[in-house]
Amino acid sequence: MITNKQKAKIHIMKKELGLDDDLYRAILLYCAGVDSAKDLDQNGFQEVMRFFERMYPDRRVRKLSSRNLSLAGGLTERQLDYIYLLWEQITGFDRTKPEFRKTLYSYLTNHFSALRRFYSLPDIWNSIDSSFGSKIITGLRRIYREKINGEENKKKKDRVC
Repeated sequence: MITNKQKAKIHIMKKELGLDDDLYRAILLYCAGVDSAKDLDQNGFQEVMRFFERMYPDRRVRKLSSRNLSLAGGLTERQLDYIYLLWEQITGFDRTKPEFRKTLYSYLTNHFSALRRFYSLPDIWNSIDSSFGSKIITGLRRIYREKINGEENKKKKDRVC
């Protein structure tokens, strides 16, 4: 178990970063396999803090960080990491598995007609700019919220029966 001071540190980071509850819980689940800070152990706490530092570096550092430099087409590494994180949460596939890339490519080409001319994910990432990346993230966040809400509604129905 972690200390109250460590729990407070995580919640302060959550507030400072402006994370909504769904995303915060997805990060906890991704990093430590728990959905609440009270269930974290020391290793989980360290993983969550590393994730926050990696994904949301200090603003002064962020300006110099390579994480915010655009890839060839204008998509930033942070956007790409966030897209991958959301897709992992939606599908449950690990990034290293081939079906992860196949399903993500399929989603992108089916939902964004401008991307149908590309034959692979690297082609897509190299051709879009950061504003289009924001559209992809918005779509994935909507799907993720619908998935979470659907699971909550199913749990409520199960309790009633």
